[in-house]
Amino acid sequence: MNAADSTKPPPKQPTPSREVSRPAGGPSGSPPPAAPGARQAPQPRAGAAPSPASPDAPKTASQSSAAAPRAPRDLPRATASSKQPAEAKTYGLFVPLLLLMLTLLVMAGFQTGQLLEARQSLLATRDGQEKALEDSRNVREQLESLSKGITVLASGGNETAARLAAQLQQLGVATQTP
Repeated sequence: MNAADSTKPPPKQPTPSREVSRPAGGPSGSPPPAAPGARQAPQPRAGAAPSPASPDAPKTASQSSAAAPRAPRDLPRATASSKQPAEAKTYGLFVPLLLLMLTLLVMAGFQTGQLLEARQSLLATRDGQEKALEDSRNVREQLESLSKGITVLASGGNETAARLAAQLQQLGVATQTP
């Protein structure tokens, strides 16, 4: 070797081309006609990826070096735009139990308020019926007093009082005999 050979740059290796492979055949994309009696291989579907077992399938990085570990440069890195909290705060069971107790307290207060309103409404209804009940007692006492008087007159021989006493008995009013 001489000094001139050592200064030459190494020969360039050919780089793989990135051309899209087109099926052989005419402009319509149909395969060329096969020789008579030759067996044809099944054709892949249009748009389907070539199977990994086929020899013309391009090899991916994971297929070519399946057992090779990933290089550190391939690992995802945290960027300044991804903001992650420094430390997540945990409360344990205190906050859920506190919320549960507050909910039960509010619910009990609401129910108590509803019951107090219902009680006031029932008391007002009862007070409104007191006057009607008192009036019905007065009418009943007057009817009993009238019935006694008619019975006394009917026992004394008054025909009209006897007819009225019979009608009162038909209506279900109890007449007492003296």
